[in-house]
Amino acid sequence: MFDSNGKFLQEFSTERDGRLDEPVGIALGPDGRVYVADTWNMRVAVFAEDGNFLTSWPVQGWSGDSLDNKPYIAVDTESRVYVTDLERYRVIVFSSLGIPLASFGQYGPEQDAFGLPVGIASGADGSVWVTDAGNNRLAKFDIWK
Repeated sequence: MFDSNGKFLQEFSTERDGRLDEPVGIALGPDGRVYVADTWNMRVAVFAEDGNFLTSWPVQGWSGDSLDNKPYIAVDTESRVYVTDLERYRVIVFSSLGIPLASFGQYGPEQDAFGLPVGIASGADGSVWVTDAGNNRLAKFDIWK
């Protein structure tokens, strides 16, 4: 972790259960928890804001060997965790405890489908934004309305 001037502050605990294997996505929850898309451990790892490992849960969709399979993650204001599942062309939604809540998307060019969902962010209004590299677009979803 670094401050806004680039000064090193501390690092996340990476011993035992906190060990990460190609972390490619990171998101901050409204409670200060840090959620990491831990690619090759096929899980979401959760850390306290001080960097100590708290818990994790598996994401079965991250089991592929594709070089494109780099999952990304976002957390909304209700602490719902969104992860991209590139090889299944969808987004999976979990509670902050790792309980699956929903998923959306499929393969295709339609507005509710993806070609390669590579980036994700949540909006203050509850919307979810997904960067779809396969269809060259940024898509907005309002799944809780």
